[in-house]
Amino acid sequence: MIWLTWRQFRTQALVAAAALAAVAVYLVYLGFRIRDDYTEVVGCQPSDCATARHAFNEAYSGQLTIISVLLLVTPSSSVPSGVRP
Repeated sequence: MIWLTWRQFRTQALVAAAALAAVAVYLVYLGFRIRDDYTEVVGCQPSDCATARHAFNEAYSGQLTIISVLLLVTPSSSVPSGVRP
């Protein structure tokens, strides 16, 4: 019986695993970029720290907002509409 279940849902499982892997790779890449750019913000001179922080926030606010919405919506979209806990 488990073979039948695996056969029916293996395509969905492989697509979900590939999507999860792609998101994980992107998050690691984005994390390295943010870490490198943040070292510039930490090492700024007092006269231009506000400018450096503003540029840092502007560079990553859109990407981080999209990722946070994606991570919030994904679990709720995976629940079938007739099934509620």
